[in-house]
Amino acid sequence: MIRHIGITVYNLQRAVKFYSDLLNPCKIETREEEGEVLDLISDIKNIKLTSVKLKFGDGNILELLHYNESEIPGINKALNGIGISHIAITVENLDNLYRELLKQNIIFNAPPQIKGNVKITFCRDYEGNLIELVEELKNG
Repeated sequence: MIRHIGITVYNLQRAVKFYSDLLNPCKIETREEEGEVLDLISDIKNIKLTSVKLKFGDGNILELLHYNESEIPGINKALNGIGISHIAITVENLDNLYRELLKQNIIFNAPPQIKGNVKITFCRDYEGNLIELVEELKNG
């Protein structure tokens, strides 16, 4: 079982807003950490971490992490790069969400497309992480 997904971000407040607006978590927990144990497990000396956990009714958790030494954001790797490439999120009414996110200057690869029994598109969050948005289409 996957415990949670963690994303390191440069601008924590903006990331929380993006994912909260998109996913409607039922609970948000903020935590600040530092000390010897964090230094050891992160392999970075004098690290300070602020984390925000977005918890959902189905038990899933998305954890947004900001370190005092977070790297300046750059261009993230392509979808076909080695390693974790994207997060897929099931949404309702993808066409409306697409229009709303465009107003917020979210960058999309393409408008929503129908592929089999789903409508799908990819966008990047404010930090450049690739997000797959999927609407499950009703049969019949």
